[in-house]
Amino acid sequence: MLIVTDVNGVLNNLMDVMLKEYNNKYNTNYSINSVTTYNLENCFEPDVAKCMKNIFCTSEIWNKVKSVNGAQDALQKLINEGHQVYLATDNDPNTYGAKVKWIKRFFPFVDASKIICIKDKWIIRADIMIEDNLQTLLAKPYYHRILMDHPWNQSDRDIVYDVYRCKNWSDILNVINKIVEMESDVK
Repeated sequence: MLIVTDVNGVLNNLMDVMLKEYNNKYNTNYSINSVTTYNLENCFEPDVAKCMKNIFCTSEIWNKVKSVNGAQDALQKLINEGHQVYLATDNDPNTYGAKVKWIKRFFPFVDASKIICIKDKWIIRADIMIEDNLQTLLAKPYYHRILMDHPWNQSDRDIVYDVYRCKNWSDILNVINKIVEMESDVK
């Protein structure tokens, strides 16, 4: 299967790091639960959102970002099973190089040709899309949709939208196995 996964919020803890950096710099105490929508402007005052976005746009942040638990083993397993795995990420042009270095450090088994910098991920044709932005998954229904659960993507309509909500990479692997079984039964 062709599997496309987002990077931020799916493979890494970028939001946690950004909030920690912002809190340290401005002596605040925002938590991950403060981020209630995908667009920071919708959950923070404009000046706060702007400062947070500026932190995202620094290459230095990538020295502090970590891989989420289980992501490395899960991607390696999917690749070893013969799936085509691509990483699709929206990124500030000034920090794309730092992000690719981060990917190569934490996911050295992912070929650089499988890293796609793209804002409108919904245009990608895939069998499975793994994302933390619910709106990206809802844009086009032509792939199986897996949503990494976060405070910013809550919805009570996942079943209506046919979205698999997962809390971690173990859940994601279980869903992918179910999808593979369903697809093989259809053939």
